[in-house]
Amino acid sequence: ASSLPGISAIGECCEIDGQTWGLVAPCLRQAEVLADRLCGAPGEGFVWQDAGTRLKVTGIELFSAGEQQAGEQDDIYTSWDPIDRHYRRLLL
Repeated sequence: ASSLPGISAIGECCEIDGQTWGLVAPCLRQAEVLADRLCGAPGEGFVWQDAGTRLKVTGIELFSAGEQQAGEQDDIYTSWDPIDRHYRRLLL
């Protein structure tokens, strides 16, 4: 739903509380909420609990969770394994 009656958007076409989504999982959840709303089914609005994101692109596996930008008080730990080609970054 939007601030205008009869207009809805999901995925990259919408912004909720200043956040947009371009990944499949939250977009599918938005589609479920919208389908329920259009069918008149009772239900809650869209709520997303970010438990991390896993992307699979040919030859690349990427997992990301939590904050991505370090603050002044944060510590960053990184490791690179050139044999297995694994890069890891931990932000605490």
